[in-house]
Amino acid sequence: MSEPDEGSDLAAVRTRAERVDGGWSLTGTKVWTSGAHRAHAFFALARTSPRDDADRHAGLSQFIVELDAPGLQIRPIPLLTGAHHFNVVVFDQVFVPDSMVLGEIGAGWQQVTGELAFERSGPERFLSTLPFLQALLAEVVGTDLDAGRQRDLGGLMARLWTLRRMSLAIAGALESGEVPELAAAVVKDLGTRLENEVVETARMLVSIPVGRAGHGRGMNRA
Repeated sequence: MSEPDEGSDLAAVRTRAERVDGGWSLTGTKVWTSGAHRAHAFFALARTSPRDDADRHAGLSQFIVELDAPGLQIRPIPLLTGAHHFNVVVFDQVFVPDSMVLGEIGAGWQQVTGELAFERSGPERFLSTLPFLQALLAEVVGTDLDAGRQRDLGGLMARLWTLRRMSLAIAGALESGEVPELAAAVVKDLGTRLENEVVETARMLVSIPVGRAGHGRGMNRA
């Protein structure tokens, strides 16, 4: 879905799909594509009709694109650690047959927002933070924390529990056939904020004596 220079403005998609004999020809660029260098295919959102400023969500469609297709290039986006997970995927008149259209032509916006409701609200929004928070609690148990730091830890636990309840509620809504896009986006935002704040709280609460970094429990305080 994501494209260079567009940020989170999904309606600004510029990758276009033009009708050709037997299918579609895709031209454009996608960015932050996870695992494209290992996958066989991925979903691509493209414009199948000219952009209408009165309804920017119209004219979008989804395609299943094989990642070894002629005219397609995969360029790595290395992390600072040197790891390779994300990629840029470039389409240069990549042919996609009609049989690889995902859903209905023109229904891409409704389809992709429904998919995002599943992706954004999953249990990883709180489970990704839980092991770190458990380790932090184990580190400070029995220590003399002042009231302010106890309040910080209690706030993190309360927010983690709230995220869990919200994620379960959205899962129930999805199972009932609802599409809670807004609620799912809120869970993603709150989960991302919590991930950052747990690390910051740990940095303030726990330190390692000089010379012991990497050889004992705990984390360095900046």
